Amino acid sequence: MSILEKKIRSNKETFDVREPEPGHMERFEAKLNSLAASGNNSPVILSWKRLYRIAAASVILMAVSAVILLMVPREQNGAMAAVLPENLQEVKQYYDFQTEEKLDKISECGIPDEQVSEIRNLAMEELSKLETQNEELIKEYNSNPGNKKVEQALIRNFKTKSDILDNIIERICKL
Repeated sequence: MSILEKKIRSNKETFDVREPEPGHMERFEAKLNSLAASGNNSPVILSWKRLYRIAAASVILMAVSAVILLMVPREQNGAMAAVLPENLQEVKQYYDFQTEEKLDKISECGIPDEQVSEIRNLAMEELSKLETQNEELIKEYNSNPGNKKVEQALIRNFKTKSDILDNIIERICKL
């Protein structure tokens, strides 16, 4: 038998008492009041407060990160564009910039907003088809670096995006 077990068995009647000794509640309240008066909160309460603060800060940080990730436009072909030579990357950036400007110009032609959104959606569908072709051409270029025919096809494809929007703008603004 262990020392602890002997101690418990020898003082069994003390442990079996259901009610605490007289004055126990008063002593307990006095200790609580003295802790509250001194401003010394228990470390357990402080740690819970600290944990709640950390949890709240984490939730706020995650929410802000999610908003930033959703709001910042990502380049769809970032990995593909990185393998293109610098001159082709510049050509792609130029025509992408032209495309964005021309998409904005569609709404300036003075037609109703519903038609603008419909036309813009149709244009975006065509541009996404061209973007798929661009991805295929970039893969082809990466398998045959320096191939002038593929390079010229890429440049023509980049320019075609701009030409399609020019055609749309010309037809819409004449109406």
